[in-house]
Amino acid sequence: MSDEFKEKSNKQKGVRASYKYPHRLSRKGYARYANEIRSLLSGDPEVDRTVLWPKGCKTKKGEY
Repeated sequence: MSDEFKEKSNKQKGVRASYKYPHRLSRKGYARYANEIRSLLSGDPEVDRTVLWPKGCKTKKGEY
């Protein structure tokens, strides 16, 4: 790996570590989770962020 790559990588690791509430939806992401919720709510076209955010930031133990 080049020095330039290592420098950018370390910078982004620092940025990522400073997130207060990182998302924990793994590969599913917010878009697929929104589609899942939309199908459960009878196809409601608009899914509010207040529904998505808690699930996206909750750990497996149920903590934020």
